[in-house]
Amino acid sequence: MKMSPRNIVLFTIAIVVGVYLGLRFPLIGLLCLLVGVALVAYVLLSNRQGNEVDPTTRASALAITPRDGMARIYVARRGFVGGMQGMNITIDGTFNGQIRSGYFMMAEVHPGDHELSARFLAQTEGTRIRHTFNLAAGEAVLFEMNFDMGALQGKLRFDELRDKRAMAAALGQRKMIDWLNQPQLSTAAG
Repeated sequence: MKMSPRNIVLFTIAIVVGVYLGLRFPLIGLLCLLVGVALVAYVLLSNRQGNEVDPTTRASALAITPRDGMARIYVARRGFVGGMQGMNITIDGTFNGQIRSGYFMMAEVHPGDHELSARFLAQTEGTRIRHTFNLAAGEAVLFEMNFDMGALQGKLRFDELRDKRAMAAALGQRKMIDWLNQPQLSTAAG
């Protein structure tokens, strides 16, 4: 987690003000605590992550070898901050899924230009970030989705990895889940 000096000061002020108000006005402090707990529960209960895949599908994904004429995109989450909150992931507007820390998804796509976008479930559509990239046939890429937290807001970050051995090592301990919706691709270019 990266904290700038400004964010550290703001975070410290928020803690001091919160403790003061909580001690001075216990009923207001309790009400704020209950609202905060309800908000966290709502966000976590709204998650709709895909189902875990069978061992054969996971083993095929960990081989990091796309079908002939295809490419693969892997998306994984790491990190503690916001780890249980669902992150909505979209590839080319057709693969749609949601992922939490400790999981990964894999999409087999045609070679060419692609767009990966992400936003947290609790964020508005306007906060979605986008990343464009190109894949050749037989190529694979892993995007580690990270969250850099500031005092008042956080920022999503894509960390790109293209080395297949490093990708297999990074994915090895994670559970693989299915996309919530995905296109049926033929092996013909299109």
